[in-house]
Amino acid sequence: FVFISCSGNEAQFEPNNLISISVDDTANANANGDASVLEITILDGDYSFQEPVYVDVKFSQFIWVNTGVPRVALDLNGITVYANYSSGSGTNTLRFLYLPSLGDNDTDGVNVVSPWELNGANLTDTIGQNPQLVFTPKYFPNVIVDTAPPSTTFNALPSINYHNQNAYNISGTCTENNQRLDIFAGSFSLSSTCSATGTFSFNVDLSSVAESPVNTVADVAIYTEHYDYAGNKTTSASTFVIKDTIRPYVISNTTSSTGMNIVGDPLDFSVNFNENIYGAGTKLKLNFSDSEKTPGSTFATYQSGTSTSSYAYQYTIPPGYITNGDEDTNGIVLGSTIDLDGTGILDYNGNQLVTTLATTSFATTFVDGIKPLITSVTTPTPGYSTYYIGQTMPITVLFDDVVYNSGTPRLAIDTFNVL
Repeated sequence: FVFISCSGNEAQFEPNNLISISVDDTANANANGDASVLEITILDGDYSFQEPVYVDVKFSQFIWVNTGVPRVALDLNGITVYANYSSGSGTNTLRFLYLPSLGDNDTDGVNVVSPWELNGANLTDTIGQNPQLVFTPKYFPNVIVDTAPPSTTFNALPSINYHNQNAYNISGTCTENNQRLDIFAGSFSLSSTCSATGTFSFNVDLSSVAESPVNTVADVAIYTEHYDYAGNKTTSASTFVIKDTIRPYVISNTTSSTGMNIVGDPLDFSVNFNENIYGAGTKLKLNFSDSEKTPGSTFATYQSGTSTSSYAYQYTIPPGYITNGDEDTNGIVLGSTIDLDGTGILDYNGNQLVTTLATTSFATTFVDGIKPLITSVTTPTPGYSTYYIGQTMPITVLFDDVVYNSGTPRLAIDTFNVL
C-alpha cells in the first residue's frame, strides 16, 4: 500500500488527511518471472560438531515461507547433509542452518547442491508464485567441517628444573581453534584457549609443583582438557616429566699431592659432587704464597669425569727460577670456585652447577718449582801459579738456594782447550 496526502477545498477536507490506494505489482513481478536464486554465501571457517553453518540464499524477489521447512542440500565428500530454513521470510534472502553431526567431515570444502528442496513447505514470491528451485551449484573451498573429537599433542617437554620452573613452557597443537583448552601439571592448572592457528604455548609457574622423589624418574603428569564448539571435552593422554630444582654442588675436594712437590711433579685434585654431572673443560685456580711462574694464571685443568660425580684436575709444576717460578712453602690455596672457563656444567635435568668449592686450603701441600742457580765459581789463589799432577785444586760453587748433594757431581775444567 502507498499512503498519499490530499489537499483541496478546505471547507470539506482537513489538511494532511491521509487516504490509501492499492498498488498492483503483478506486472512488475511477471516481467521478472518467478523468483530465482541470485547468490549463495557461507562464511569461511572450520566448523566442528554442532557449530552453526549458515547458508544465506538471495533471491530475485521477496520470498514468503508460508508453511513447512524448506532445505538446501550440502555435499560433504559425497555425503549429503541438509541446511534447514531458519529465518528471512518476507525478505529477498532466506537463511538456512546446518548443524554438523558426529561423523560429518569435509576437509577440502563444501558444495551447495542444486536444486534446493521445498521439503513439503509452501513458499511464494511477490505475486504468489513458487520460486525457482534450480540454481547454479556453488563450491566453498574454505568451508571445512570437522567433527572429530578435540585432541592435543605436546611438543617435547624438558624436565622442570631450577632455571625454568618459574616460566616453564608448555606448547603443542590443538584441533579446535579458538575453543577452550585447559592445561594441568601436577597441582597446577590453567584455563585458556586454542589459538586461531591450532597451536598453544604457555609459560607457566610450576614452582609450587612437588619435586620428583627420584630425580631420574618422570612422575609429574602434564595433560590437557580440550573442548569443541558444542562443549564436548576430550582429556589428552598424560605426558610425564621430572621436577628437579636442586642444583648440583661440591661435597668435597681433595688433593693426593701432599708434601713437597718439585719441577715436573703433578699436582692432582679430585672434586666430588652430590650427583652425576655433565660437561668438561673446567679448571681450578691455584694460588702459591711465595711466587708463581705465571702470576694470576695458574690453573689445574680438567682431566676426566664427565657423566660421573667426581672430576679429576691436574697441574704439572714447570721449571722456574728465583724471579720466575712456582713456590709455596705455606701450603697451596685454591680459588673459591670452579672456573667454568666458558663451559656449562649441568646435572641430568639441566640444573647448573653451584661452583663453590668445599675446601680451598691445603696446608700440607708445598711447591718448589724454582731450580737452584749457580751464583759464582771460585778457586783460592795459590802461592804458586802451576798445579802439578796429584795436587788438589779446590773450587767453590755458590748457589742461590740450599742444595742437597746426591751422588758425585763434577765440574768440567778447560785447560788449554782440553777438558
